[in-house]
Amino acid sequence: MIKKILLILAIIIAGVVIWLAVIDGSYHVKRTVKVDVPVSKAYAFIADYKNWKDWSPWLIMEKDAEMNYTGEPGTLDHGYSWKGKLTGSGEMTTTKLIPNELIEEGLYFKEPFPSNSDVYWTFSGDSTKAEITWGMKGKMPFLFKFMAKQMEPMIGMDYERGLSMLKEKLETGKVSSEVNVLGVENVDQQNYIGIEGELEFEALDTFMNNAYIRLADVINQHPKLEVAGSPLSIYNDFGMDGGPVHIIAAIPVQGEITEMEGIVSGMLPAGKALKVQHLGKYENTGNAWSAAFSFIRYNKLKADNSKQAFEIYTTDPMVEPDQDKWETMVYVPLKQ
Repeated sequence: MIKKILLILAIIIAGVVIWLAVIDGSYHVKRTVKVDVPVSKAYAFIADYKNWKDWSPWLIMEKDAEMNYTGEPGTLDHGYSWKGKLTGSGEMTTTKLIPNELIEEGLYFKEPFPSNSDVYWTFSGDSTKAEITWGMKGKMPFLFKFMAKQMEPMIGMDYERGLSMLKEKLETGKVSSEVNVLGVENVDQQNYIGIEGELEFEALDTFMNNAYIRLADVINQHPKLEVAGSPLSIYNDFGMDGGPVHIIAAIPVQGEITEMEGIVSGMLPAGKALKVQHLGKYENTGNAWSAAFSFIRYNKLKADNSKQAFEIYTTDPMVEPDQDKWETMVYVPLKQ
């Protein structure tokens, strides 16, 4: 009996090894942004790793990560290493420079698992505008080769968020985003009405603005409904695979909910959830989501995928015009 079990296990392991052997574990991710600054300024800013903590989609979610720098910016000796509770650990070194045209870097991750990648930046433009492309090439470790296809949408989303913040930093001198992981807490059951949408990230702002105006009208027309909290967004699909975002723009309510054309209703169940605060522009709230899932991974928690994650907008932009003070609370349900 034992021999049969060992034989079956050996066949399974051999099958997995053969499967991994034929998979192409290589990946290539790149994204581009245009900024209204001289190309020389963009190049010099990116070539100095001390600036990265202000806009990097990973470093910005953990401002107190341990950082160490080597060499002078703009030289091949320049590099940095990091170690954090959310960002893992690793090293970045400059490997090639062509002033105002190209930066190449070697990236080595130590945690969450060892891997190497080649990172590059290309620049074009003039004394008023710059076009910046950020790319990464590499191969996944043998046992993780099956994840190569996921790198494009996953890293691509991070790159898009990072380039958006880089543009903000270069053009305005700051990035409107502060992330604070507040920990695990119990959330109460909450009924809601909402408008459902399946759309690209670029269309989210327009969709949500129109949805909340429509929902406010619905509540005003139904006296048996009362607002029971701040507006929120409920996510059925984050679009991590490169597809559209499936979202419900909702308002918590109490009272009698009747069937209404174009309006969905539902209930967020009670339970434990990780709570992360984001202060700043709504466009940068992705930093809080990234921090939430990193916290879950590094603290060996388990997200409850049977429940919907959501974010609550506790600040009314009509009352508080300063975007730096806009507070969004992100909640990721956890398994009990």
